[in-house]
Amino acid sequence: MGSTLAITAMGVLSIGAGAADSPAQASISTQERTGWIQTYEIPSGPMATALNIFAYANGLHVAYDARVTQHLTTPGLAGVYSVKDGLDRLLHGSGLAYRFADNGRSVS
Repeated sequence: MGSTLAITAMGVLSIGAGAADSPAQASISTQERTGWIQTYEIPSGPMATALNIFAYANGLHVAYDARVTQHLTTPGLAGVYSVKDGLDRLLHGSGLAYRFADNGRSVS
C-alpha cells in the first residue's frame, strides 16, 4: 500500500495559529507551478532529504508522516524537468504518490 504526500505552495499553507495567505504566492496556481521547468541536481540518498531539496528548489511544502520515508531511498534527480515530471521521477518505484492540495492548503 502506498502513501500520499500533500504538496502546497510555500507561504500559502498555514500551520497552527491561522496565518493569512500570502497574496503573491496565492496568485500562482498549482497548475502554473507544476508546469515550471527547472534543472535539478539532487543526489541519490534518503528520500526525505531529496524531497526537502526538491521542495525548497520549487517553493513547495511537502507534507507527510516522516515514518513513511524513514527507510526509503531515491536514485536522485538530474536534468531538466517540470515539477510534476521531476516528482514522478524522484518517487518512481518508492510506492509513494503525491497530490497538489486544492487552494494551496494541505489536508492530511
